[in-house]
Order: sequence, then structure tokens, then C-alpha cells
Amino acid sequence: MRLSSTRKSRRAIAAISCLFACGALGTWYWTASQGNPPSIPPNSVAAYLLEANSRYQFNDGVARRGYSTIHRLDPRVAWEIDNELRKASARSGIPVAYLAAYVRQESTGDPKAEYRNAVQWDAAADDRERFAATDLGLVQINGRNLLAMFPDMALGELRAKAEDIGFATAFLVDLVSDHLKWASEIDIDDIPEVHESIKIKAKEPLWLAALVYNRGRGGALKILGNPIACRHADLVMSAMRQIEGRITGVDQPDWPVASTSDGSSPMAFGEISSRVEGLQSLLNTLFDTNPKLSVDGNFGAATRSAVTRFQEARGLPPTGVVDDVTWSALASGKSDEGGDGLETLVIGSKGARVRELQRLLNLRADSNTKPLIEDGVFGRGTRDAIARYQHDNGLDENGLVDAKTWASLKSEIPEQRSP
Repeated sequence: MRLSSTRKSRRAIAAISCLFACGALGTWYWTASQGNPPSIPPNSVAAYLLEANSRYQFNDGVARRGYSTIHRLDPRVAWEIDNELRKASARSGIPVAYLAAYVRQESTGDPKAEYRNAVQWDAAADDRERFAATDLGLVQINGRNLLAMFPDMALGELRAKAEDIGFATAFLVDLVSDHLKWASEIDIDDIPEVHESIKIKAKEPLWLAALVYNRGRGGALKILGNPIACRHADLVMSAMRQIEGRITGVDQPDWPVASTSDGSSPMAFGEISSRVEGLQSLLNTLFDTNPKLSVDGNFGAATRSAVTRFQEARGLPPTGVVDDVTWSALASGKSDEGGDGLETLVIGSKGARVRELQRLLNLRADSNTKPLIEDGVFGRGTRDAIARYQHDNGLDENGLVDAKTWASLKSEIPEQRSP
């Protein structure tokens, strides 16, 4: 009965969304089709995507482990996406707000968005393998999937297909429909070790389908014990609520999103984040992780095994989970061969020493470099600045701030540059 009710609820939401969108905006669509469109209606998916895209920090193009490109969204393109999503919703019965939430989460509405898995990209032997290491388009279709779907198509044609709004929307609907059917048949109560905060969420097929879109079916079921690892699905549902409110003019209750903002929650299997990149870098640098871990931000089986072995070597409970005690042992800077005990700063670190690091980097940056925000948060921008500094000064280019990097930064500090 619950599943039947959920399906009815989903269809009702789709119908209401379509009614509001079509009724309130029908005249506008007709006017826009005749020539240059006037301003985008505020109660539209297009307006929401334009706002989301405008908030994106367009600072890519620097060396980083995961290279992504997002372009400014043109209002005409936003409106085309809006139109395709409404038609897809009408055909499939999936709420337009739900489909739009995927677009917002995957690309902020940019049909030419690109993300490269740097680990796979660097290991690629040719252009086809590099294409396979890339996610493309409005809903970030993986290049490997495109190659499997169209094995005889040239790479340029495959890229054009991924960037086509109609194709991307159809791809999304087909995949999400399949995931929703699967999610509706899963009994979460039969799955062991599901986190208490996840049990209620996972009984909503829309949430579980969003998690499957991000992690695959097997992967989704394995990470239900880790709320942070499931955060992608939370963000999709949160965006859906916001879009529903925008379309209908009725405020929707917030969807609870697992938070990583304070950095205090443990790192565990299934998490994908920048702070996991920092963990992997530390393990590779300070501990014998033969073979070296891929610094990809994905807390998988290899990372869990390395954490467990580190804990055993340090006399800590071998849980495979990085709690405060394990993180402190890693960040102490003591390698297998010993060390000076100074805390190693890495992506995910916070506090006064990070703020001092950012100040030193700003002092040493040239006038063409955008200054770092001295907020005491070691994010991707700080990591990229450190990697560039290490490269320019002949240091190990690992993005970690160890004793050698600290000593170099503090030596012969230049005068404050002019604003």
C-alpha cells in the first residue's frame, strides 16, 4: 500500500507542477517562440537554473585531481532545458521538479559541462580512454557509457550527442524511470546496517533512485550505513523541494541534508569528498600504502584497508573509520620512519594555521593571481595554490603542507603586495 501511495503522490506532484507551469506560463511560451524572449518568468525551472548557475564559482582551469568545466548559462538555453524537462515530465509522469533537480545537481544547467576523473585521465593511453574518463553534458553522462551505446560513433559526434539537450533529457528520464521502478521494490527493512537517519529517507523511492543514479544499485546499498556518503541523494531531494516551491508558489518543507560543514563527522566507507582526498594523500605520504592509493576522494575498500592497517600500526582500534583520534594521529606528521611531529595541513584542515598558510600564499602570489580568502578553511582553492607553489619551488607537488613546505613559505617572506 505504501508503494502504491507513493506512486500516486508522485503522479499528483507531476500533475500539479505541470498545471501551474502550463497555466501560468502558457502565454509566455507562445510569445517566446515568436522571437526574442522577454525576461524569464520567476516561477520557472529556467529561472531556478539560471540562479544556481550564477552562484557557481567559475575558477576552473587550474591543476587539480578532478578537473571540471562549467560555463555561464544563457537564458535561451535555460528556457530550452525548461521546455524539454516539462515535455519529459508529461510523458513519463516523473515530477518536473525532480528531473530539474538532477540537472541542477549534475551541471547547474550547463549542457557543455565536463568533469574529468583525473586518476583515470592520467592513466589513459589514448583519446578514447580519456573520453571514457569524462562525464559530459547536462546530466553528466559517462563517456564509457556513451562508447558502449554507440561503439562506431566518432568521439566528436559522441560529445555532441552528450551535449544535446533533448538527448540528455531522454537519457535522464529512461535511467531515472528504471531506477524508480527498482527503488519501489526494495524493502529497506530487509537491508542490514542501515543508518537510523537513512531508514526514513531510503523508503522514499525518489531519494533512493537519486542515490542509485550517483552510485549504482550495488554501490547504493553498500553505503546506506554512512549518511555523508548518501549526501548526493539529499541534495537532489533538497533541490526538488526548492524547485517545487518556485513553480507552485507554495513553500515546501526542507529536505534534511547530511552536513559536512563542521568537518567533525567521521570519514567512513562510501564517502566521496575533498577531505577524503586529503586522507589519501596523508596515508600515501606518511604510511606504507603499497600500492599507493588513488587520490580520487573516494573512500573505497583500498582506503578503508589502509586506514585499518594504519590504526593497527598505531595501536588504535582497527575500525577502518577515521574518527578524531585517527585523524590526529595522521595529521601529526609522524611517518613510519618518524617525523618532527608538526601537524601536516591537508585539504579539509581548518583553523588558525590554515589562515596563516593562506596569508603566506597571498603574500607570495604574483599580481595576476586571485588572492585566497583567508577564512581558515583548507579547500580546493588553497590546495591548488599549494600545489602551484610546490611546483614553482621544486618541492614535492603533493598538495600537503608538511615541514618542508612550511619552512619554504616562511623563508624570506616578501613585502605585502600592493592592492
